[in-house]
Amino acid sequence: LSSRPASETLADPLLSAATERQDELPRAMSDPFSTGRIGTRITPLFSNTPQGSALTVLVHLDTRDLTFRRGLDGVYHGGVRILVAIFGSTIQSLDHREESFDVTWNESQYRQGLLTGVVAAAELRVPAAMLQVRAVVSDTISGRMGSASQWLEVPSVEEGRLEISGIELLALEDSPTTGHTHPLDPGGSEAMGILRAGRPVGYRCTLYNPALDRAGIFRGTFQVAVFRNGEMVVANQPMALQLPAGKDPRRLAIEGHFIFPAKLRPGHYVMRLTIADQPANTGPQRAANQFVDFELGP
Repeated sequence: LSSRPASETLADPLLSAATERQDELPRAMSDPFSTGRIGTRITPLFSNTPQGSALTVLVHLDTRDLTFRRGLDGVYHGGVRILVAIFGSTIQSLDHREESFDVTWNESQYRQGLLTGVVAAAELRVPAAMLQVRAVVSDTISGRMGSASQWLEVPSVEEGRLEISGIELLALEDSPTTGHTHPLDPGGSEAMGILRAGRPVGYRCTLYNPALDRAGIFRGTFQVAVFRNGEMVVANQPMALQLPAGKDPRRLAIEGHFIFPAKLRPGHYVMRLTIADQPANTGPQRAANQFVDFELGP
């Protein structure tokens, strides 16, 4: 996609509403190449239910680029507005979500937030197609803005191919047993908390359309590989995977944990999960890949 003159983008109801209220947030959404002054990164996580497919979009913010006011009581106050939209092959958005968050942190939370950043989440219904996800954020105090975008292909699960949902990564040391935290707590949500090399990392995803044997068991292999700047830095050997069918035999939940090697330096990485079934299940072997990007902290 490319940016369009205002006369064309106004065909989108999202942008038409922005014109009426002179709102810069949707206007910034119309430019897929804008970046802004707030460090912003997104992680779209695909999922599917009998009702259809959805994306949970995690929006990672660099808290050091946000403005906070410290009250006389020592409490820090700030806020952000976040707009997430999905685009297909046209200039019109297919769906969008807008959220506003007020941030109230004590001294400890504030300092932790500066180190780890924060994560907000938005869920949108999506069709099976090649899509672009865009997110625009605005600091409610300074007006400073940031944006990020990413292309991904949402598969058609209904066609019966072996597919893997988006992969949630969880820093087990941060929140091993609790549910999701407040979207703007330091460290973000349960998914995509601060990850560190040499520490336990949990993962969970769903396998779609698995081939089951007569006992109702999926038998296959899984393999994890990690990349940095396009170069593979970690890859394990394929390992055996056995999953019993649950209430929905077309959707098998997968979860486990691993440890990134301590030699990995802090920075941005991409993990690839490959799951293959055994040829004996259905004849020809099928394989599916899913990718997720993440940051390793110091």
